[in-house]
Amino acid sequence: MIATTKIAVATCVHHKPWLIQSTLISLFAQKDVTFDLFFLLNEGNGELSEHGLSILESYGILPEEYRNPQLDPYNEKIRDFLPLYLENAKLIQLKNDDALDSGAWYKFVLSEEWQGYDFVL
Repeated sequence: MIATTKIAVATCVHHKPWLIQSTLISLFAQKDVTFDLFFLLNEGNGELSEHGLSILESYGILPEEYRNPQLDPYNEKIRDFLPLYLENAKLIQLKNDDALDSGAWYKFVLSEEWQGYDFVL
C-alpha cells in the first residue's frame, strides 16, 4: 500500500504581481507538484479596525494622518496572476486590516482551511 501525503501550499498575495509570478514559477519547477494551493488574497489598503483606531487616538494621531509605511497600496491586477483555473487552487479573500501578511496568516489559521493536510507550507 502506498501512503499518500497531503500537502498544502499557502501564499499571501496583496500588491505585487511579480511576487506571485516568481512564487508560482518556483513551485511548479519542483519535481513533485502534488499539492493544493491556497491564495490568501489580502484585499484593501489596510483599513484600521476599531482597536487600531483607539491606539492611534491614545497617541493623539488622527486616522486621516496615519499610513502604515510597511504597506503598499492594494493592486487589483493581482487577481490576473492567480491561476484559479487549477483544480487544486483555492482563493481565500481576506480584509486587509493593517495587520500586514502576519494578519492574513493568522486569519488563515483561524479559518481551519488547512486542517486535513499532513503538511502546510
